[in-house]
Amino acid sequence: IASDLAEKTRDTVYVSMREAAGVRYLLRAEGDYPLQSRVVTPGELKPFTASYSGLTLLAGLSAEIRESALSHALLDPLVGEEGPRVGPELEAQLRDAVSQVIQRGWCTGPGLVMPGLSGIAVPVPNHRGMPPLLAISVSAPDTRLTPERAEQLAPLLLSAAEEICQAVAASERPAP
Repeated sequence: IASDLAEKTRDTVYVSMREAAGVRYLLRAEGDYPLQSRVVTPGELKPFTASYSGLTLLAGLSAEIRESALSHALLDPLVGEEGPRVGPELEAQLRDAVSQVIQRGWCTGPGLVMPGLSGIAVPVPNHRGMPPLLAISVSAPDTRLTPERAEQLAPLLLSAAEEICQAVAASERPAP
């Protein structure tokens, strides 16, 4: 599913899983666009506030857990042309991303977790009705993953997330 999405978008696709300490990246699939974002290695664990997938999964957790993670925003300073970006501005942007997930089912934003890089992420629905355990995301340079393109990609990611949910549910059914 991730490889198919990478082929369709031509960009880097990640599948990640929620853990107590943050988000563990399970796999990376790359499209054929010449510039790929290889910023996360499969197996890597990141804080919820350090990735689009993490913010997406954070949106499904209790308000208390969300508030704790957002108010502490344990990100390394994001260094851009204007210098490090930390504090209230960054916290507000992270809160906005979580709100996007709650309101529309996905989040996006340019340079949110790394200068020059944009992403879009969706949670994979949990077929048991629990908070999502998995997320799928697309990462690309800001110039490629514009807000308009994110709007176009959202239905593809939502469909891929539903496919993953159905595959997980099917794998848990007892054999006849």
